[in-house]
Amino acid sequence: MELNDVKLFGRVVRDAEMKTMPNGMKIATFSIATNRSYKNEKGEFVQVGNFFPLSVYNQYAEKVLPYLTKGRKVIIDGYLKQDRWEKDGVKKSATAIGVRNIQLIFDAKDSAEKSSVPASENSAVPQPESQNEESMIYEDMPDFDTDIYSDTEELV
Repeated sequence: MELNDVKLFGRVVRDAEMKTMPNGMKIATFSIATNRSYKNEKGEFVQVGNFFPLSVYNQYAEKVLPYLTKGRKVIIDGYLKQDRWEKDGVKKSATAIGVRNIQLIFDAKDSAEKSSVPASENSAVPQPESQNEESMIYEDMPDFDTDIYSDTEELV
């Protein structure tokens, strides 16, 4: 059995950009920043920032593009992928993350809600544990019944 699953929580580094490939496939690309903490040799906690490139495909890309703005907190459910191309006769590759599902996180200070942008009709939208949660409020976003496609295969 093979496993290729990535879960990330972070902030969008810059507004997502939409590209249309020669074959008509639409790709929204963006990066998120995450922090990793560890204790150094002195026993002090140190935070290190990590930046990850992500890709969202086709109709799902169109639906989530307006929400993927700089500073937005997101939870990503995705998979590692290797992009390959040739430039000036030299083969190149880069590791990136393909997105299956995005959860948009809104802090109470944002005067908004935490929402889920499901990848399919079967995706569950988190519900609040209680009605008086102070740190976050949950709200369903519009229903997105769409499929996500990678470069070569259907993911949903």
